[in-house]
Amino acid sequence: MFTIAKLKEQSSNSPYRVPIKVQTVHVGATNTYIRDGQTKSNTTIGFADQTGAIKGQCFDMSKLNTIKPNSTLMIRNYIYRDQMIIITSATKVSVTGGVGDVAEEYKTLAVELAKPPAPPAVVPIELAKKTTPDQFVSIKGKVMRFVSEQHSVTVDGFYKEDDTFFLVCKHEGDIFSDYKCPLAALQDIVAEDEEIEAVIEGMIPFTANIVVSTNNTVSSVSVDM
Repeated sequence: MFTIAKLKEQSSNSPYRVPIKVQTVHVGATNTYIRDGQTKSNTTIGFADQTGAIKGQCFDMSKLNTIKPNSTLMIRNYIYRDQMIIITSATKVSVTGGVGDVAEEYKTLAVELAKPPAPPAVVPIELAKKTTPDQFVSIKGKVMRFVSEQHSVTVDGFYKEDDTFFLVCKHEGDIFSDYKCPLAALQDIVAEDEEIEAVIEGMIPFTANIVVSTNNTVSSVSVDM
């Protein structure tokens, strides 16, 4: 069984099967980001035991049901990297005991480790373009327009999730994509007094030009008559 001090003696960036017992001192904020077109999340955690404190990063949100403040945990199949315990979907996290009394100085350090880092200094946009993908920078500027793409598609279906309306669109090569579609984006083809589902169902399938902005959201739909 590793302690935090013993773990820090090991080589970094490696998966470990030797368990470690820690106390969860502080669960920080969850950070959501987009990588390779997919929305991902991670949560920063401050762990401590009788030998020290260590930062944790949890990339499997389901494990936060077990990783709660003041819980004592046994963690297996984790990765130790950059002085952090990395928790993934392959990691096993279970409630346990036996950590003992943790010194207040280690608890204080664990809270500090779980806090988000200070924002990086603001740099010019041209300098930011030269940074590597793993570097964090801050920039300041004026928004001149929002990035969007126009696609010619065949609208071949629709559905609703809660109050959100989605269009199922076919691209070349029989590739289908689902796009969020606010009612305002359909104002050119659906009148205010018309039932949106009935109008769209009566038109399917139809060719349309759609403008897609961030998060696969349609900002406008036009049909060539």
